[in-house]
Amino acid sequence: MLTLPRLNLSYDLAAFLPAPTTPAETLLTERLGQGPGAQLLFIQLHGQTAAGAARIADKLRNIDGVARVWPNPKLLSVEHLPAPVWQHRLLLQDLPHSQADWLDLLNSRLDDLSMLSDDDALTLVAADPGLFSVTTLEQFTANRQLTFNQGQSHYLIVETQVPGYDIGGQRDIVRALTLALEDVSANLLGSPAYGVALQEAVKFEATVFSTLAGVLLASILILRFRKSYPVIAIILPLITGGLAGLLALSLFFDRVHGITLAFGFTLLGVAIDYPLHLFLSVNEKGKGFHVWPTLRLGIISTLIAYGAFAFSGTQGIAQLGIFGFCGLITAAVTAWWLCPQPTTQPATPASRYQQLKLWPGLLVMATGLVALALLKPFNDNLAELTPIPKQTLQADTRIRQTLGISNIRYLIGIWCTDRQACIRRTTTVLDNLQPLMDQGVLGGAQGISQILPSRAQQELRRRELQNPQALATFHNALAQSPFAPSAFAPFVHHWQVTAASSEYLTYRALLEAGNLDTINSLLYPSADGWVSLIYLMGIEDMPTLQQHLAEDRNAQLVDLKATSERMVSQYRLQVFKILGLALTAIAGILIATLSLKRGTWLLITLGAAVTTGATISTLLHGGLSLFDLMALTLVAGLGLDYALFYSGISNAQHNRQTATAVNLCALSSAVVFGTLSWSTIPVLAGIGSTVFFGVITAYLLARFTRRIMV
Repeated sequence: MLTLPRLNLSYDLAAFLPAPTTPAETLLTERLGQGPGAQLLFIQLHGQTAAGAARIADKLRNIDGVARVWPNPKLLSVEHLPAPVWQHRLLLQDLPHSQADWLDLLNSRLDDLSMLSDDDALTLVAADPGLFSVTTLEQFTANRQLTFNQGQSHYLIVETQVPGYDIGGQRDIVRALTLALEDVSANLLGSPAYGVALQEAVKFEATVFSTLAGVLLASILILRFRKSYPVIAIILPLITGGLAGLLALSLFFDRVHGITLAFGFTLLGVAIDYPLHLFLSVNEKGKGFHVWPTLRLGIISTLIAYGAFAFSGTQGIAQLGIFGFCGLITAAVTAWWLCPQPTTQPATPASRYQQLKLWPGLLVMATGLVALALLKPFNDNLAELTPIPKQTLQADTRIRQTLGISNIRYLIGIWCTDRQACIRRTTTVLDNLQPLMDQGVLGGAQGISQILPSRAQQELRRRELQNPQALATFHNALAQSPFAPSAFAPFVHHWQVTAASSEYLTYRALLEAGNLDTINSLLYPSADGWVSLIYLMGIEDMPTLQQHLAEDRNAQLVDLKATSERMVSQYRLQVFKILGLALTAIAGILIATLSLKRGTWLLITLGAAVTTGATISTLLHGGLSLFDLMALTLVAGLGLDYALFYSGISNAQHNRQTATAVNLCALSSAVVFGTLSWSTIPVLAGIGSTVFFGVITAYLLARFTRRIMV
């Protein structure tokens, strides 16, 4: 228990992806959940005026952990601009080259100033008449400087200071925002809100369903035994097994996935069979049948399967395997220590033997295999494992499209040996994308070079500032404008200072600015150099975009969804290989320990149960996920228990005691996993239904495909 505080939960689905083998896969695993959109929350306000929405935005800016709230009319002030951007504003964009262009720019400032009375805004314009600092930030932040009014609703965009993977920090911000909006009709959307919702949903439903299943299970045990000690002795191995699993996870991993933890406890469902068999194999006089040889065979077989997952190649599945392996051993030892052992063997009446029927199991298994072949049995889309309603996700997509926020599915990856090369290539790619944006093929793009020009480009702009003719062109335009000659004295002074300086805007300076920490999602170091990402918005013609980028060797279009599905599909094949080896080992143990026919009957029964559970789960949920494969392993473990005990009956009394024990085991598992199948979380519901139908099939086949012969 002392180690439990060290168990930090994670909800990053990348934990269930295998080791990457391509640059696109590496990008996905490294940056999943860490893009600019991972720190954005969208607030849709209903029944608010523009002034009311502005007041709400000001209120939200005071919440701890909130970096920015857009739109921000106060952006036109020096104190609201990042210091490095303001200091190097004349190196961020090309200045107008002609006197006419300067005059047009100054006239546009005259129109702006006629509507501005704020001293901060006037100060900024005097020092930056081209608004180079402001427009650079607007471009970099994907044009978030919008009006409050968007159709029938007003929208606010909240950018948090907390990384997307820090669920605890995001939870605090989401709760603070919800409290601040409690008197307002508003919808809160965005990745941080979904991550918090997933965490709370998993916690809530895991608590509710585990409590409900526990109450039902305890009720069944109390009705059967009518004594406290058997009930405690049967439940205690599950508790000790769970604690042992948690201890193992805390020792081997810094962070444990929340879904892994919720599912991990279900893996211990097979452990309840151990104390049940031990108690029901012994009567009040201490007479009974020694069940440990049979239990031991089942335990070893199940441990082989769970142990195989510990070497599966993904952290999430490995966590499940370690939890189940350690928990199962602990539960078995606890059951052996707490439960009674028979002192004498009861007298055996007429000797009997089992006639095991192979054809029913073969028929059920063949039917399941044919059904799976006709269906699309696997679902490789990790996003569908989220409990967030589809309507909410659709609303999120619509808001992103309305506000021009990056499409988090598609991006462009640029791999370089050094940072400056990445920035230069990013500039080239963005320039090449401009015609597509002009044609409406692409709504917009966000890349690092929009706020951090390359050192070479900054040097070219400084040389232009050092050209006396360039400053003279500005003064000539100013003389023809309505402004006084001294109106832009701060700008002229900064021009001269920048021209004489040798400083550049650097990546480190932007990172240290604090409120620009999202740049590390656009440019970051990798094992082989540097990676630059360009996030795409409003893709209207994907084939044209693909054709355009196919001709650009500097960049690669990455579909995060397709990449993740490909990785899951490849990993599933790896899991099948692991399970195949484990199954071969289990089959070898069973056939070597038992007779050939009994071992074959056991394997057919397990195969029928697994295919039935897989088929029904596919029909109910549209395909099997990685978690369902683990659930099918649990089905095999439970089915093996039923088949082992039913096929080992030696006499009438043994038959009655075994039937009673297996009936109670099957009822307990059916109640627990049948309850779990009602969960609104797709992962838990899929596990519940898969195990429920698999257990029912395994029980019926084990019970009725044999006949006791005198």
